[in-house]
Amino acid sequence: MPLDLSNLNAEWNELPGPNGRAHDRLKPIPWGALGSLPRREPLIKRVIECTALSVIYGESNCGKSFFALDLAAHIARGVPWRDRRTKQCPVVYLAAEGGLGIKERLTAYQHHHSIDPADVPFYVIPASADLRTDPTDAMAIIEHIEALGIEPGLIVDDTLAATFGGGNENASDDMGLFLANMQLLREVTGAHVQIIHHCGKEAARGARGHSSLRAATDTEIEIVADQKGNRTATVTKQRDGATGDQFHFRLDEVDIGQDEDGDSITSCVVVSADHGPGRQQKPTGKLLTAKLQSGLDVLQECLEEQGQPAPDSNHYPPGVQVANLDAWRDMMLRRGVLSEGKPTARQQWKRIHDGLSDRELIAEWNSLVWIVSRDGT
Repeated sequence: MPLDLSNLNAEWNELPGPNGRAHDRLKPIPWGALGSLPRREPLIKRVIECTALSVIYGESNCGKSFFALDLAAHIARGVPWRDRRTKQCPVVYLAAEGGLGIKERLTAYQHHHSIDPADVPFYVIPASADLRTDPTDAMAIIEHIEALGIEPGLIVDDTLAATFGGGNENASDDMGLFLANMQLLREVTGAHVQIIHHCGKEAARGARGHSSLRAATDTEIEIVADQKGNRTATVTKQRDGATGDQFHFRLDEVDIGQDEDGDSITSCVVVSADHGPGRQQKPTGKLLTAKLQSGLDVLQECLEEQGQPAPDSNHYPPGVQVANLDAWRDMMLRRGVLSEGKPTARQQWKRIHDGLSDRELIAEWNSLVWIVSRDGT
């Protein structure tokens, strides 16, 4: 008997899950009933969304932790950030790397913005944690949050290195365990989880570690600084939105008191600026491996032979030619770029696809791919 779509949402909400549980999270939902799902909400409009995963990364001393704290404090206060609406909610900040230094940073923010911290639902965990080995510390954080009656909208992990439990950031297994704990924090608390991270030896190549981190990330923000102290935060990935937004800032010193010897204690706050260094360029095509270059050449050939104008959508650049991902892969097979053996053709395809994507030489949406740049500029 066909389902009566006229009352689908009501019927769906009454369906029992396995063992009598209602609303089981793994129950398939009919297309026509998707309207009953909650809408995605911005935590900071056009920057980060509720319940998502974000990464803020950059070199040491670029200001990434100050930038993250500025975001988090604005969210906890419920005041606009860079003229963008925020959703006010409690924040839990895991200061695993800076430890007690977070106290000075928050005091500087308090003085600069003339606020009473007693009115701000901002909670600090000034300790290291192991969020990779097993769920023990993640569950401990969750239990403390629940015991205090906190309903966080944002949990900040500062930094990945300090909460990675001595693992290998480049190993897929270790990164997978870490991401599983990040997902645990998100699912149980319903919060957006933000990870503060370092870039690799070549800063222009992005955040260090296994590519599964970037794949799991909804929003990625790169922080760069020049020798004059000018800084820029650039949105380099947005899973369901436009990238490229830049936020220039500087760090101003704030006197927050005196120590026992009468010397001044200072920290810094984020202050908006009109200009900054912009983001660092990805490596140029000259640094591509032979396989990556061949894959890019075949994509160019595929676009010339089978390419079509992109659909009318803000997910595609104006006037760009796109090709089907399967068509590109099949052409690589025919041209011998992918071959049977070890590694398998499937593994070769993934390395070429991910390598070009990580270097931002290609982009894709809805199984359509296009060339962003031939040389990384």
